[in-house]
Amino acid sequence: MLKIKGEKEIKVGKERKKVIVEGLLAASSISSSGTVESSQLAEARIWYDGDVVFQQDPNEKSWISWVLSGISNMFF
Repeated sequence: MLKIKGEKEIKVGKERKKVIVEGLLAASSISSSGTVESSQLAEARIWYDGDVVFQQDPNEKSWISWVLSGISNMFF
């Protein structure tokens, strides 16, 4: 298992915010283009502007819809 972490700065209105995603995945889950399917990320944690907005329950299989819903609630 590999521990991965990625971050991206996004512009929200006139402000810049940082989104960070961290989790575990098998090396075989990384595609030849260097991407990973969200369903392959275990023990996911997501931060938005320094606050943890999601921490995956290891018993849950899918988390991407929950994350997208949470992020959209911050913007709308």
